[in-house]
Amino acid sequence: MPTTVRQVYCTAVCNERAKYIRRKDFRKKKGLCPQCGGPMDHPERIGSGKKTRGEKISYCSVCREKFRKIKAKE
Repeated sequence: MPTTVRQVYCTAVCNERAKYIRRKDFRKKKGLCPQCGGPMDHPERIGSGKKTRGEKISYCSVCREKFRKIKAKE
């Protein structure tokens, strides 16, 4: 619950989370990468084989490569 009349969110953490979600949704609507805001530099879907099944692309190639490197380290 907000503690003042002007407060919209209960804590700064909730405020930041909502801001992140709004920014991500705005970028998706504009056709940009939701993570970095850069242009989506590849088709919306890739592959038609059994493994990919027309996988929907969610991020630009730069962010996808960063995520792959992080995942490979784990």
